[in-house]
Amino acid sequence: MPIEHDFLELSYEKIGFLVNRDQFFSSIYLEENTEFTEYNGEKLFTFNMDECLNEQFSFESTDDLRLALICDITVYTKMNKKRFEVILDDFPEDSDVSAKYLSLKIGSQAEINSIPLSEIKMLPGAMQEFQLRRGILGMRFKENGYPQFLIDIEQFMFNSLFKDRIIE
Repeated sequence: MPIEHDFLELSYEKIGFLVNRDQFFSSIYLEENTEFTEYNGEKLFTFNMDECLNEQFSFESTDDLRLALICDITVYTKMNKKRFEVILDDFPEDSDVSAKYLSLKIGSQAEINSIPLSEIKMLPGAMQEFQLRRGILGMRFKENGYPQFLIDIEQFMFNSLFKDRIIE
């Protein structure tokens, strides 16, 4: 029996993305499209992951953004914790944005499924190093022939936000 793991599958017309279920601990339905997400009484910085995926992969997004994944910053790498502090510094001191959690806005065409790890392949050698730095870890092809890319959301988000900034 193959080893399986839970992934969030984000589905679009001819492309998809896989997110390791361990990289977020909750998700919430968004009533409206805002810069911040409210979660358990806290105000969270919200990264529009759907928009960034669309920028990098040029696909047609027909879905409205109604879901937010809730992530715990305390488990991120030291560098990315520092990057998040830089993001927080951009907000006024009295903004009360959480320093512990953030949210990632995604489309509502998403579901959690167990996927055999053997179906996910590393990218070809020439592409691998470049894509790994962007947070793209691997891919698989679904039965319909469309690709699904495995994304490290921490790496993907911070590289997208800081592609033109150097953090000391």
